Amino acid sequence: MSILGTIFWGVVSGVVTSFILAIAILFFNRIFIPWYQGTLYKDVRLDGKWVGGANQDNRKIKATIELKHKGFKIYGTFFAETTFINSNERYSNQYEFNGNVRNKIVILDYNTSSINRTGAGVALLKITNSGNVLSGEILHSENVDQINIIPNFKLYRSL
Repeated sequence: MSILGTIFWGVVSGVVTSFILAIAILFFNRIFIPWYQGTLYKDVRLDGKWVGGANQDNRKIKATIELKHKGFKIYGTFFAETTFINSNERYSNQYEFNGNVRNKIVILDYNTSSINRTGAGVALLKITNSGNVLSGEILHSENVDQINIIPNFKLYRSL
């Protein structure tokens, strides 16, 4: 075999090997690990729709969350509507979140879904009432200048 043939077959075998390894890594990360975590996870399932909110100073916050649960990981979207009690002024925002569940504690981090709005936050919620209530606090920023704490935030499993 000539030197060009050797180089050609070396390159071809390297590309094929890289392709096979990439597929194996994707399979492992996207199929096997979630399946394995799902078999290990034996706690309450949180999939579904959750509704609730909180009252804070002069505003009332209503939230609706669509939550998906795979193993220890959770993700989804939520819609929040804030009403200012003194002025009846309202605004709403939609967020996407990721998080995890460990020892009956839910940790979520979220960002606004729209590129035209700002807003981000972190929620620390405890699973209570036989898995039908999530309650805790949220750290939230609507703009760069201020971080708000939303205490006594509660979500109820929607039937």
